[in-house]
Amino acid sequence: MKRLFTALALMSAATTPATSETPRVANPRAGREVADKICAACHVVASDQKQAPVSKPPAPSFEQIARGPKGDDWTLRTFLASTHSSISHPDAMPNPQLSDDQIRDVTAYILSLREQRK
Repeated sequence: MKRLFTALALMSAATTPATSETPRVANPRAGREVADKICAACHVVASDQKQAPVSKPPAPSFEQIARGPKGDDWTLRTFLASTHSSISHPDAMPNPQLSDDQIRDVTAYILSLREQRK
């Protein structure tokens, strides 16, 4: 009987989906892909970026952001999850409307640039 309960418990655990409280591990490679698609219009996201940003002047490069005083995990995540443009600053960065996973991935990518420079 004890084996039956153990087997049922293991089967239940194996089929229980992860909750929203269990974030997946951040993936810098996925972050680079998101940045290439969403951020590259305004930022240089990588030195091998195929097209130059269309914003003139371009927003800070991801390398500049990584090396800057706001290039830490918490600040980047908070920044990417919020709106920065307003009536008084209409040209400020809009909220890119990223999912929580995308925010973690882009943050991990930016932080990986900081690590590459050490």
